[in-house]
Amino acid sequence: MKEYLSILTLLTFLCMQSCQRTTLDEIMDKVDHANLTPMHGIGVTLRRSSLGSQHLNINSYEYNCAPYIVFFDTWKSRVTSIRYMGGSEECAKEYLDDFTIESAIGCWADMGLPFGFMGINLEGVVYISTRGWDEPPDLMRIPEGIPFTDTLRFKLYRDNWYVRKLR
Repeated sequence: MKEYLSILTLLTFLCMQSCQRTTLDEIMDKVDHANLTPMHGIGVTLRRSSLGSQHLNINSYEYNCAPYIVFFDTWKSRVTSIRYMGGSEECAKEYLDDFTIESAIGCWADMGLPFGFMGINLEGVVYISTRGWDEPPDLMRIPEGIPFTDTLRFKLYRDNWYVRKLR
């Protein structure tokens, strides 16, 4: 009976946690105050998540190559496996080292936000999809000095943050 009650309590807690919504302002504030240097030029995609484990893809904006497949232990907050599948001749060699991958994943995980995708291109533009890995970014932060040109898809939300327009 105690085991049943413990399991029921855990499931109730997990349900309550998953029902809490993170607002756009909370996401923007957290990203604004994070050190994003390890993610510069890198995109992280959450492909699957289960209790204690996440399957992530990580790639570089500098190379048009297959992503690395990364498994991350959320309880221990550490990368447990990194695999690179290669691809074309120009992508046969690994293009990111383990330290770069682990640093980017650590930065992404430290924010603890519900991102399906987060990437920072070589110009420093931040792209975030809160809906899922297969959805286009719904948030974008433009660094000062970079002109905003994507007026068809995004509109100003606050400061240098833009949100995707509804269709």
